[in-house]
Amino acid sequence: MRGTPSHRSPVPRDLRSAAPSGAVETHWQKDAFSWYGNESRKKGSGIEMYIRVTKTQIRISHTAASAAGIEPGDKVKVGINKAYVAIINDTDGFITQGEKGKTTKAVHFNAVAVVKQIKEHGFPVPSRIACVWDEKSGMLVAKKPNEIKGVG
Repeated sequence: MRGTPSHRSPVPRDLRSAAPSGAVETHWQKDAFSWYGNESRKKGSGIEMYIRVTKTQIRISHTAASAAGIEPGDKVKVGINKAYVAIINDTDGFITQGEKGKTTKAVHFNAVAVVKQIKEHGFPVPSRIACVWDEKSGMLVAKKPNEIKGVG
């Protein structure tokens, strides 16, 4: 081997003599990471927003009730269509009740006729349905769970 360098660069060795250098900046791409933020918890742990529909009542989880500003004694109305159930605070509606003997702020209300309508719209009863708080419309909105094809 002759005395040739193993790497040759078109850039001069001393860049300081060509022009003044600036500060070195480092930037990271968000896609380069796996992101975590919610702990894995059992269902009903209070971190998820959901409504639970049983044969006689509707229960709003602590997280959903807090987001919607619904407290025991407030009145709510339930809206239903083909794919969604919505709940709003309203002065003319079902009176919510707190859960006795529990520290959670979840609320529930008896609504046999509404549960019947929910069932007629194809929602499974009993069921636990994830919901979101829509600030713009002031509603808790729960989407009908996807049906599993080939089961039943």
